[in-house]
Amino acid sequence: VLYECRSLGGEKRCAGGSEAGTNGDGYCDTNFTGPECQLCNASNHYLVGGDACKECPTFGAAMGKLVGLALGVCVACGLAAWAYSVQRQSWREKPCVGPSLRLADRAAVYYVGIGATAKIKILIGFLQMAFVLISTYSARLPELLARRVGI
Repeated sequence: VLYECRSLGGEKRCAGGSEAGTNGDGYCDTNFTGPECQLCNASNHYLVGGDACKECPTFGAAMGKLVGLALGVCVACGLAAWAYSVQRQSWREKPCVGPSLRLADRAAVYYVGIGATAKIKILIGFLQMAFVLISTYSARLPELLARRVGI
């Protein structure tokens, strides 16, 4: 079965021609291979933007970014917890910060009251599956849903 190269740079990935080659690779440009020419021919590369291959980051670079992000989140959470607990009363009296803190208190009570944590987890799980279906199996979401989630 032959498939037409999809948008997102399909013209550059698919060279076309009369010889299919091995597993249809003869229809792909020299830098691409696989179904619909969506795989990079070079090892340790991945498809970016539909028409270019980019080298995968090294393990050290990926871990450095991950550790930096985790450290930044921990520091931000620690500062927020300290500001919320230690300086709580004196900050609540300040006219520029007090209303924001009271609003945050009300939002937290409302968030817990409606059980938003479980609903957000279900929504995130659905969106993860939707993106996997689109990228892996070329499945399409209904048009209304695709517009709402920006796909």
